Amino acid sequence: MQKVKETTDKHILSDEGIAMVGYQVGDIIQWPSKKGNLKLEILNVEEVEDVM
Repeated sequence: MQKVKETTDKHILSDEGIAMVGYQVGDIIQWPSKKGNLKLEILNVEEVEDVM
């Protein structure tokens, strides 16, 4: 079984964030990386307030 690393810090302007636009919670996308293709599952979507 492969280890799964959960991250919560993907910003909409990151490469991964832009690639996920249009997908919904529960969708799984593949993302190429140096270690091979990653499978990214969208677990949650939150609206954040502008901090400026």
